[in-house]
Amino acid sequence: MPTNLRTEPLGPNAVRRALPVLRVPEGQEPLLDALAADGEMELLEALLPDYVRAQRWFGAKAEGDVRVDIADAVRIQASARPVYLSLLRIDVAGRTDAYLLPLATVAGDEAERLLAERPAAAVVWVDGPDGRVLLCDATALADFWTTLFDWWQRGDTGRSLRGVYAGEMTAALDGARASAAHALSGEQSNSAALVDTDNGRRLFVKLYRRLEPGVHPEVELLGHLTRSGFRFVPRLLGTATVTLRCGEGVCALGVVQEAIPVESDGWAYAVEKVEKFYDRVRGLPLPSPNAPVDPETGLPVWLEDAAPEIVELARTLGARTAEMHLALAGAEAPELRPQEGSPDDTALLVERIQREAVRTRAMLDAHAGRAGGLPSHADWNRARAGLNALRESDVTRQKIRIHGDYHLGQTVFSGGEFYLLDFEGEPTRSVEERRRHDYALRDVAGMLRSLAYATYTPLADSLSRSGGDPHGTLEPWAEQLVHWSDLTFVDAYLRTAEGAGFLLPRGIRRSFLWAYLLDKALYEVRYELNHRPDWTRIPLHSLRRLLREPAFLKPTR
Repeated sequence: MPTNLRTEPLGPNAVRRALPVLRVPEGQEPLLDALAADGEMELLEALLPDYVRAQRWFGAKAEGDVRVDIADAVRIQASARPVYLSLLRIDVAGRTDAYLLPLATVAGDEAERLLAERPAAAVVWVDGPDGRVLLCDATALADFWTTLFDWWQRGDTGRSLRGVYAGEMTAALDGARASAAHALSGEQSNSAALVDTDNGRRLFVKLYRRLEPGVHPEVELLGHLTRSGFRFVPRLLGTATVTLRCGEGVCALGVVQEAIPVESDGWAYAVEKVEKFYDRVRGLPLPSPNAPVDPETGLPVWLEDAAPEIVELARTLGARTAEMHLALAGAEAPELRPQEGSPDDTALLVERIQREAVRTRAMLDAHAGRAGGLPSHADWNRARAGLNALRESDVTRQKIRIHGDYHLGQTVFSGGEFYLLDFEGEPTRSVEERRRHDYALRDVAGMLRSLAYATYTPLADSLSRSGGDPHGTLEPWAEQLVHWSDLTFVDAYLRTAEGAGFLLPRGIRRSFLWAYLLDKALYEVRYELNHRPDWTRIPLHSLRRLLREPAFLKPTR
């Protein structure tokens, strides 16, 4: 995944030439008030469009010009190092988005270290009566997180011109104070840190960058799963909000969760085990379709020998996914409890997938020289017929609250188990969209597509580096692994969720799962064409299979 963070040492002179300098008059405090009083705030705001476009948490980089205003700020620490929670109003593509930008200053050797290790966090130099300081994104600083946690824990309320900033912790953290923190640099749409407390606990603290009024889906879902005793998620221990005036409502600022001692994230774990599988089968002939089968699992014996880790991964995640859905389906709160679906849901799903198919086909045709192996006209027609047949189904099913952005990267491996994380939903969607009830099979399809990506990524990586096809003989093995891991996952899911109201009848569930898989593959093809053309072959391979074989997946249940 590309990164905007550069970790190589940067010469201080080069960095200082790249960063503008603002000045504040003597005796002006606090800093942001001083910038405003001296007319420098407009200069700072003029610098921010380039700054935010370089940040990993800004999700609208490709949507055109942006305009940034510092709409609000509150100090959560005045002594030692002043720390602010500032609210940015960013105008982009005809709308206004709100983002959180914590700010602090560093000087001397500390500024040099930040420029060398986290240069993207540097905003601007500020000259004042006490010398030059570097205004920066405070989340890059360990002591910001200890300050934030203690502010949160005390239950302090920060009042500003535009709102009220407040935090709330559960009784489980009564009396705890932060003793150390480690800022994490791998976040995408948010920022996070591990915080150690003086009573020996380790916590995961996350700040949301894009702020939207309304109940945040992660606060809602993780809160329910914590209360229900579902033990394969980190427990929710605290929340922070800002209540904006002028009728804009309450926005979630962040959460405090128990920290799970991570041995590996699910994506890295899966890729590592796939590479082991390739090492074991490289140079071997494909097994016969009539190879011996384990009577208990229904899986070929060779699979248990060649890919035991992937089989166990798929089986475990299938069960955990069903357990998560059962816990969510058991909610009784009005906005969480299950809803009955209708045939209109199916029609809307089919219409949307058909629109996406037309859009994707046009993109593939436009990139025919680069994509290669395009689906045939007959393939598209076969899928269209499959979708039309699905539209005619009058089957209804229970809709529940789901994870909504479910893939291997949202899981972690710890102590021989997999835990499920990040219940925010798809970050490009609004809070309202992410809180809608949906069909459980959407999460199932998301994880199946992620398992397929983990299977093909080592091959695509090698192909991209070498420019040739050194692993061509492994492609058939990859197809076998995807096929059997799909079946293993689905079988474990259905066995665990058997009898649940959100499960479709057996005769139709394969067709619906096919539709959701097709929906995901169409999106993935467009994403790769736009961002990583060399990787288009991964989802394109699956797309061709899905177009040719509607309802191809044949689980044992």
